[in-house]
Amino acid sequence: MPTRNPATMLLLAAPLMVAAGCAEQAPPPPAAAAQLAPRRQPTELPPALPREEVQVERVPAYNPPYPEREDLFAPPKRTRAATRSNALDDDESVQLLGFVSVDQPKAVLSIDGVIASVAAGTAKHGIEVISIAPPEVVLQRGRNRWTASLD
Repeated sequence: MPTRNPATMLLLAAPLMVAAGCAEQAPPPPAAAAQLAPRRQPTELPPALPREEVQVERVPAYNPPYPEREDLFAPPKRTRAATRSNALDDDESVQLLGFVSVDQPKAVLSIDGVIASVAAGTAKHGIEVISIAPPEVVLQRGRNRWTASLD
């Protein structure tokens, strides 16, 4: 183990300093650097195009489909349920619960306690939806046709 003698430390440090100093080259003087890199000519920008006046279209104000509703997510207040007026099938009832529109508009019906969404022109549980025009829907069972409404 080397001793902590200053002469020994100097003998060990001298080769390290020489090796560290030899790894770097001195940077070229600024005049030589300018000669190495060719100077680029400044480029000119093309002249600016004239500005065209942009026509601003006014969008009409949004009118909600049911302006009387304060809470959009609350179901409408019903005074009476939409039912069929067929005296032959009193044990079965049809109620219009609402409307959904995912791929196409559909009426949400409660048919004999079973909730189903039915598109116009299709039938479920014997009830065919003829047309949908919120808040009304035209329904048909057999030859009996009636209009159900949320109002």
